[in-house]
Amino acid sequence: LYPLHLFTLLLWLAIAFGKQGLQLAVQAAGYGAGMTPLSEQPEIFDPGYFLLSLVMLHGVGIVDSDLFNFAAWSISAEFWAFTILIAVFATVSERRARMIVVAALMAACAGWFALSWWNNGSTTFDTSVRLEKLLARSVLDYCVGMFALHASRRWLPRWRSAASIGLLQVTLVAGGGFLTLGLVVMG
Repeated sequence: LYPLHLFTLLLWLAIAFGKQGLQLAVQAAGYGAGMTPLSEQPEIFDPGYFLLSLVMLHGVGIVDSDLFNFAAWSISAEFWAFTILIAVFATVSERRARMIVVAALMAACAGWFALSWWNNGSTTFDTSVRLEKLLARSVLDYCVGMFALHASRRWLPRWRSAASIGLLQVTLVAGGGFLTLGLVVMG
């Protein structure tokens, strides 16, 4: 995915700089361009944000900006989440110890969400801010997925069929959708 990420980043920058050049030319000719003023878009000229985007650290929660490529935050967070989990699995070889480390990662991520919500003084849990664009969310997602896979292999009956697995998946997705909808309505 990195070559596509790099191509999209450079293409977006070319478009942004082209738009700004056009805006300056139109304004220099004495016309209103109807575009967002340069003074309201300082991130375009921020080399630090560009560097974060270049090394895919822009979606892990260091900064809160989506200037160059909005969708790339997930690639960034997922890349670093996978890197963390690969490091865990490379250093912890025993299966039980891995499960303990994964459980600890899940607890740390959940604790981070709770602490950030508590420190914010919020009276509601704003899922659009707390669960988006963060490395903790991706790590938690993968850990939950690993536990679900482990649990399904260990505790579901051996006679499970493709239809019963499909029904379980639909039920889990629907339940997750209702939970998310409930959080959004409450937040």
